[in-house]
Amino acid sequence: MNNEIIIEKPLELLSHLRFDITAKTLYARHRDKGVEKVWAQKVYEHHINVWGGFLEKDPPKNGKKDFYESYHKVLDSIKNEGFLETESYIPIYENNNLLNGSHRVAAAINYNKPVVCKNSPIEEGQLECHARYFKDKRDIVPSGLLEEVSDAMALEYTRLKKNTHLATAYQHTLSSMDVVFNTFKKHNIKVVYSKDIELTLSGQLNYLLALYGDEEWMMSGEESGFPSAKSQWTHNFSQGPLVKAILIECDNGEAVHEAKQEIRELVGRGKGAMHTTDTRKETWRNACMCFHNPTLNYLNSCTFGFFHVRKFREFILETKKIIKNSNIDAEDLCVGGSAPLMAYGKRECRDFDVLHLPPVDSINFNDIVSSHNDYIKYYGESIEEIIFNPHKHFYIDGIKFILPEGMIKMKSNRGEQKDYRDVELMKEAL
Repeated sequence: MNNEIIIEKPLELLSHLRFDITAKTLYARHRDKGVEKVWAQKVYEHHINVWGGFLEKDPPKNGKKDFYESYHKVLDSIKNEGFLETESYIPIYENNNLLNGSHRVAAAINYNKPVVCKNSPIEEGQLECHARYFKDKRDIVPSGLLEEVSDAMALEYTRLKKNTHLATAYQHTLSSMDVVFNTFKKHNIKVVYSKDIELTLSGQLNYLLALYGDEEWMMSGEESGFPSAKSQWTHNFSQGPLVKAILIECDNGEAVHEAKQEIRELVGRGKGAMHTTDTRKETWRNACMCFHNPTLNYLNSCTFGFFHVRKFREFILETKKIIKNSNIDAEDLCVGGSAPLMAYGKRECRDFDVLHLPPVDSINFNDIVSSHNDYIKYYGESIEEIIFNPHKHFYIDGIKFILPEGMIKMKSNRGEQKDYRDVELMKEAL
C-alpha cells in the first residue's frame, strides 16, 4: 500500500478535532464490561443521531441496527485479529489528523492495536468533528449534542488522554475569553471542551476546596471552617458566581503553567483570573466535578466543607488504597450505605459500604471499606445501574457516591430502626 503509515499507539489519533471518538470508546469499554446498555448505549446513539440521523453512505448504514452490527463486527475483529491492513486503512490528513474510520480507531484504542493509516485528500472524510461542532449541529436533532452526553464524552477524553488539564476561568475573566483562547493557541494548547457553570455561595466555596484540596494551606483550618477557602473566595468570586471549565490538552506541562501566568497578567486579576490543574490526579478529580451535573448539584446544595473534613478524607484515601492494591478500576465502584449523610454533613458514618462490579473476592476489603453487594435487593436497582448511570451518583475526589435519593430508597426498603432516622436526616438536606 503506497504512502502507508503504521501508528503503533492509536490513541495518538484522538485529538480535540475528533471528539466523536470518545462516544465510541466509551461504548467499547462498557461493552467489554457487559454494562453498555446502562448508559454508553445512549451516548453512542445520541452522537450518531446528531451527526447523521443513523444514515451513512460509505460503508452504507441505515438505522441503529446497521450501526451496531457494523461496530460490533469491527470491535470483535480488531480484538481478535488486530487491524487488517489487507482490508482497509485509516485516511489521515496533515499532522495525522483523522478524516474517517473513527469506529476502527476507537476499537484499536480500546484494544491497543496498531493501525495502518494513509495520507489522504480532505475529501475522503471530515476533519473537524470537535465538541463545538456537535453542540451547534442542530439540523437533525434540534438540541444538538445534549450536555449530559458531551459531559460524558469529555470525561472519557480525560480518562484516555494523560496530557489533559482542567482550566477554570472565573467570572471577571469571562469577558476576556478571546485573550484566554489566543494565549492557549500561542502555547500550542488545544481546547477540547468547555462548559459554563453557575455556583451558589456554598458551591463556590466547595469548588475552591475541591480545586485546592491537596494543598497544605487549604487543608488546614478545619476546626475554624477552612478560612483559607473563604479568603480565596474573595479573589476568585468577587465578580459573580459564574465559571467556565475548560478541558485543554498539551504535551508540555510547563507551557500550560506559562499560559496560565500570562492570562493572569493580561486579565489583571492574578490567581483570581484562572486556575489550571498541575497533576493527573487533580485533572481527573476536577473534571469529574465540572463535567457531571449531579456533582455540581451536590456542591451547590451541601453545607460548605463537609466532604473535606479529616475523617471523610481518610475514608476516601482508604478506598483509593483498596482500589490500587486490588488493581481494579475506580469506575467500577460506588460508595453506598450511609456515606451520603456524612457527605452532606448530617452525621458521621463508621465506614464505607461499597457497591462494586468486580467479584468480592478480587477486592481487598477491610473493616473500614467493605462490600455492600449483599444488600443490593434493598437499593431497588441493579448494581450496574447505580454504578454506571451518571444520574444515580455524584463524585467526591474522583470516587462515586450514591445520590441521597438512592440512599433513602435503600434505607426505606430495609426498614431498620436506624434507617428511619437516617431517612429523615437525609430528607432535611434535599
